[in-house]
Amino acid sequence: GSDGSDGSESDAYPPSHNARGDGDGDGDGNDDDDNYAHGPLDICHESYFLEGYLHIPAFVDPELAQGLRRMLLDPFVEGEWEGSSRVRPIFDEQCAGIDDENPKGLRFVQQLLLVDPEWLKVAVHPRLIEVATSLLGPDVNLHHAKASLKPPGHVTLQSWHQDGFYLNEDPPEFLTIMVYLDATTQAAGATKIVVGSHQNGLILHPPTADDRTDASRGADNVRLGGSISTDVAEQQGPIIEPAMAVGDAVVLSPFVVHSVGDNHSRTTKVALAFAYKAASAVDCEPGGNWRAFAELPVARDGEPTMTFHF
Repeated sequence: GSDGSDGSESDAYPPSHNARGDGDGDGDGNDDDDNYAHGPLDICHESYFLEGYLHIPAFVDPELAQGLRRMLLDPFVEGEWEGSSRVRPIFDEQCAGIDDENPKGLRFVQQLLLVDPEWLKVAVHPRLIEVATSLLGPDVNLHHAKASLKPPGHVTLQSWHQDGFYLNEDPPEFLTIMVYLDATTQAAGATKIVVGSHQNGLILHPPTADDRTDASRGADNVRLGGSISTDVAEQQGPIIEPAMAVGDAVVLSPFVVHSVGDNHSRTTKVALAFAYKAASAVDCEPGGNWRAFAELPVARDGEPTMTFHF
């Protein structure tokens, strides 16, 4: 779990410069499982359950992160999926034309798993599943996967909130793994977390004017509405805004209060969100979980259920 790589070949992850193709160099045309490994995971259960979040440094290698970043951005640069009500890409027009790698100001992809089959391979990868089973138990299902981007000049509309308010599971046994494909700092897309706030349980999310009028915030907010005011968030515990290196990950518990800051840098900040649930948790959303591949069994008896090679 540490990022103390000495730069040796054994630390390289992957040896290729992207997330696709024959990344392990064995000539079989596949990225094998070890291509996603970047040192042993250090999953501190006590910290997660006490503080409501877990920072895992060097979760993926920076080279792989760069490949995943390109795999996300390139289709939207080329105009794919624009206007799709299913994939639901959202653009920040005021941020367009600043970053050549994200010229249209893409800031959100609701249905990441529909953009490219490679994303399903990532979502079920043993490295992610190891985290999920370690904290949720041996039987785990996929809940959803999405991408959150902060283009240059982006001012966030995502107020303080708890994922457990929007994702209605009974019991609320699920988590979200955020994988950072860019380095983040304060004023450059960092995630804000209220440490220990999950211990206070579910907090009311009163609708705000933005919740009622800004449909771009997504179906979760439009349907349920609401966010936590800054005053209430500050009463829940100490607020941190940890800097993330490329390839770091943060695991968020259902009721930890968190938000995302603005991006005043000149480059887009990209993070992927993979949400998993205990298989025994019952989906109580009105109409059911509508997200792509929802309830896909990704682990049974503590082991991944599938490995894909595309």
